[in-house]
Amino acid sequence: MRSITIIKNTIKYWYLSLLIGIILIGVGFWAIFFPNQSIQVIAIVFSFTFLLTGIFEIIFSIVNKNGINNWGWGLALGIIQLIIGIILCINLEVSAFLISFCVGFIILFQSLSTIIIAINLKKYLVFDWGGLLTIGIIGFLFSLILLIYPHFTNIIIVIFMGLSLVISGFISIYMALKIKNIKSKAKKISSDLISRYEDIEKEIENILRG
Repeated sequence: MRSITIIKNTIKYWYLSLLIGIILIGVGFWAIFFPNQSIQVIAIVFSFTFLLTGIFEIIFSIVNKNGINNWGWGLALGIIQLIIGIILCINLEVSAFLISFCVGFIILFQSLSTIIIAINLKKYLVFDWGGLLTIGIIGFLFSLILLIYPHFTNIIIVIFMGLSLVISGFISIYMALKIKNIKSKAKKISSDLISRYEDIEKEIENILRG
């Protein structure tokens, strides 16, 4: 938590995105309600969080590479989360500045991909694409705060990181439910209609390129 091809029904393991969202929201609220935790404790919790969500993100992207356009965004996000999780795991004596930068970078990448996905969803007549776009923009703004103002007090930084993770979690849950919904609708589309749609799409692309 990714642009979905509405005419495909090959999307698998949509619940992985849901699990990612639940984990991020849980850790985010933990950081918000307990901001006085030591930086080392926060580093441990965040490292395992990013390791787990990164693995889920990578699995989801790879198994759905034939059903989701631009699946590489999700794969890249998963790899980034996994790398940052490893970095935090082997460097627990980190500063709030470094953790803030890591979280900000992850949220920035996810928010930008979410904005792109929302714009693409509009093309597939998903009428509530604006909600996803709004969440993506909010996440983008929070990521900028973490990246530009990392010199806040530790408590303020932790609270902002928690809020950013909560927003990121909502993005993942929204995407999971949207994927499930689109998958259900895609099953109602006949193979003949899908074939005709793809032919028309290719013809339009050829005309525009010519």
